[in-house]
Amino acid sequence: MRAFLFISALALLACAGTDTTGDTASADPGDDLYVPNACGEWAAIEDGREWAYRYTPENDLTGTWTDSVTRFKGSVGTVETSGSNQSGSTTQDFTTTTEFSCDDGYHVTKMTMQYAGTSDGTPFSGESVTTYDEPVLLWPASIAKGDTWEAHYVGTSKVDGKKTDFDYSATYTARGLEDVTVKAGTYKAFRVVVQPESGDSTSIWLSSGVGTVQGDWYELTDLR
Repeated sequence: MRAFLFISALALLACAGTDTTGDTASADPGDDLYVPNACGEWAAIEDGREWAYRYTPENDLTGTWTDSVTRFKGSVGTVETSGSNQSGSTTQDFTTTTEFSCDDGYHVTKMTMQYAGTSDGTPFSGESVTTYDEPVLLWPASIAKGDTWEAHYVGTSKVDGKKTDFDYSATYTARGLEDVTVKAGTYKAFRVVVQPESGDSTSIWLSSGVGTVQGDWYELTDLR
């Protein structure tokens, strides 16, 4: 039994919104928790920082998760994600470790996930490990309206012992600033549209000094 697809909100390729005419983001709630560093204001990485999220009704999953920066020293660190979700008769608990590096932006280098749950009363568990041959740039250190950048995903995924190579890209475009209201509060946030090589585009909303506040099917509920 394979786990539900899940990635930390710091790495989610989560669709639609409306453009605004803003060019740069102003300070938002939570800025006092963030000290600028090489990861950039859009990842808003600080040692010990936590973001809590929940799925919204647009998704067929229900559940919550928390991203926690458990280590950040020099230009490298880890984000631990823990949570649970449910879809129909399938429930799942999971933990994910995302290893990252900072070099004029936030780059993901490796992801490891453990999961366990039940499906129609039958228990399952497993592990997936994704290793990137080169760091994947998710968020540049600075973003302005109209900026585009490419995330190149090349490496190996190992799910329950089965190994698969992958090589694909996605283009990110900052469309503009919007006022976004989620359970955690109201933020001035860029809508970043993610267009993979194939399939539909998705959107993520990023706030300066805060990080990811919303996706098409999830929202920020608390920031610590």
